[in-house]
Amino acid sequence: MLLALSLTLCPVLAGAEPAQDASDEAADAPYAITTYRLYNPYTGEHFYTQSADEHDALKGLGWSSEGVGWTAPSDGDPVYRLFNPYSDDHHYTMSEEERDALAGLGWRYEGVGWYSDKDQGAPLWRQYNPYAKTGAHNYTLSAEENMALVSLGWRHEGVAWYALDVGPQAPEEPFSGWSEADGERFYGYGDGTYATGWQTVEGKRLHFDEKGRLDTGLSFIDGKYYLLDDSGSPKGGWAQFSGFSYYFDSSTGEMYRGGWLNEGGKTYYLDKTSGAMATGMRSIDGATYLFDEAGAPVKGWANHGGQRYYFDPSNGQMHHGWLDDGGKTYYLDASSGVVVTGLVTIDGKAYIFKEDGSLDNTPGLSNMVSKAQGYSSATNWLIMVDTTNNYLGIFTGGKGRWTLQSYWLCTTGKASTPTVLGEYTITGKGYSFNGALSLPAYTCYYYTQFYGNYLIHSVEYYQNTFNVLDSRLGQNLSHGCVRLPIEQAKWIYDNIPYGTKFVSYR
Repeated sequence: MLLALSLTLCPVLAGAEPAQDASDEAADAPYAITTYRLYNPYTGEHFYTQSADEHDALKGLGWSSEGVGWTAPSDGDPVYRLFNPYSDDHHYTMSEEERDALAGLGWRYEGVGWYSDKDQGAPLWRQYNPYAKTGAHNYTLSAEENMALVSLGWRHEGVAWYALDVGPQAPEEPFSGWSEADGERFYGYGDGTYATGWQTVEGKRLHFDEKGRLDTGLSFIDGKYYLLDDSGSPKGGWAQFSGFSYYFDSSTGEMYRGGWLNEGGKTYYLDKTSGAMATGMRSIDGATYLFDEAGAPVKGWANHGGQRYYFDPSNGQMHHGWLDDGGKTYYLDASSGVVVTGLVTIDGKAYIFKEDGSLDNTPGLSNMVSKAQGYSSATNWLIMVDTTNNYLGIFTGGKGRWTLQSYWLCTTGKASTPTVLGEYTITGKGYSFNGALSLPAYTCYYYTQFYGNYLIHSVEYYQNTFNVLDSRLGQNLSHGCVRLPIEQAKWIYDNIPYGTKFVSYR
């Protein structure tokens, strides 16, 4: 609701001209103007204004005030402000080309928002979020904020413009050695000059900015991050900022952004752009790795995001394709690396994988599943019988998409009375039949006919009883019929419809 109100009531968000153009206040002598920064929690946009009234109005509509963003000069190089009426987003740039290009795409040019310091006092860094629709750009004086956003995936786009450097400067009167003013430290040479840039002072390598101030803490110097202690000396080792871990060289204090790092007998990966230590799943130089919370590469089997993966024990790279491990065979998806389960077609051949991802090596299983795909049936069912391995498979679906429902050990015809081979159709059913001329006489139950006297039925029972006579399975010893345990024969009798295709092969 606050967002709707802001769009209705606030001329800034509606694409109106800035409440106060900085050029209106420019005088002969430039002076400092406070620039406020606000955040819209509903759209993710940061907004910047030099109007206290505009700041207060937006704050009243639900925007979060983030205080003073920077101090701008009343004159200098113009920073242009544009508004996108389709995404309710603002953009700021010093580039006339970028301004004109965006205006050509439908953005509304709102004039000069403020000015950039011609003396390039304090840089405002610009970051871009490639995933955001609004608030895609951020501008900040903070080296730590810039580093944190880049660590989160934002793109560092360099200096957007310059604010006034309102901090203290080295004393004008000549001084020797250390001097302090407004909490800053300076080093003078006694001849009216003072230390700037990298200098060796009292045997220590220190850095001073252009105003002579000693750099301490996290500092961005000449395009590189440094961690310096309170005395300005390099502070090496691990450090955390905004929830990310970084490593700094102990001799120079420079942040390590060189990728792989061996430290303390352990291996880490530091992002080559942000310097942040990698955790979670990361793609590096064409390979995928999984890092634990401490930054160590995970090796072997691992669960991540509800999926199971395997990482090479020697180098930690995600494994793809076939894998033999612990006496079992697995297949890791060629694209995602996830271990597969169930029915999977690989290189044109179907395989069955168990719930733990291991290949089901039951004889003839994969071959039957692959072979089944080439057949059609008048019903949604298909029966396949492998007379070599003595297995019967029941499938549902259709040609090219049959899914195995059951794979049962059976008995088929012996060499002298083999099971017929080929394609047949289920044409009849019955409760039982007797082999009265055999000794001893027997009864078979729940038969399903697929060709002439060739049936699927139960194993043999003593005639007219449920006392098992011959329960052998997995062998070629019948008179040509396909024998199953009585429960499975009954299931086929009860569930497989007439017209179903029956295929037998060796």
